Amino acid sequence: MKRLHLELGGKAYALVLEDADLDLAAQKCVYGSLKFAGQRCDAVSAVLAMEPIADALVEKITAEVDGWKNGDPRDESVNIGPVINSRAAARIGELVSDAVAKGAEILRGGKFSGPYFEPTVLDRVPQQAIIASEEVFGPVVSIIRCEDVDEALNFARKSKYGLESCVFTKDFYLMWRVAKALECGEVTINDFPSHGVGYFPFGGIKQSGLGREGIGYSIDEMTRLKTIVFNLAPAGLGKKDKSASTCKTGSEQ
Repeated sequence: MKRLHLELGGKAYALVLEDADLDLAAQKCVYGSLKFAGQRCDAVSAVLAMEPIADALVEKITAEVDGWKNGDPRDESVNIGPVINSRAAARIGELVSDAVAKGAEILRGGKFSGPYFEPTVLDRVPQQAIIASEEVFGPVVSIIRCEDVDEALNFARKSKYGLESCVFTKDFYLMWRVAKALECGEVTINDFPSHGVGYFPFGGIKQSGLGREGIGYSIDEMTRLKTIVFNLAPAGLGKKDKSASTCKTGSEQ
């Protein structure tokens, strides 16, 4: 049987808790959502905002998105280019339309032309919306409001994906609790998920795949271990009786 390593995409949730640095959270969530037009397996795919800080966070997120210009990436003033093709943009548009039909509010963007999809912010996305659970792979910041961390964790754990997530909080014990409770291969604290060139193991669970990649880790994944157990006594190769051994003293080593 061939050894396999499968990375099959993800649905990275960003949990923004009540004590989070909202300026940092807004900046990182937007960058994590819009970088490479959202076409990253570890892109922030939805923001789970605690209700007490949701209004303030949404205001900061929309202000952050206003600094992103969509267009031809050969234009130096553009920082978000097209998605892979027009069909991909149409699929993203369908996800946005479904969310709006179910109660979400478009605060920015929402339109596309050919493969160019506007940087989009959706607020009050219902948990029943398709975009709340499916990988977007496009430049959309979807904000799902949660009453508390338990509701956010319960929702995140229902995902069929389990690649990456992130959490924003200043409470060490809370970040540790959330990191352990999230069902995914990697959790980033106070930043957006990013695995870079693989200095640490990267991979998912559930339908996000199996195995871990990275420098050294990929080699381990493709290595077959063999265990050899010795019984040396019959061949007389075991340890000698200590009482029969001689001991040299002095300066000789």
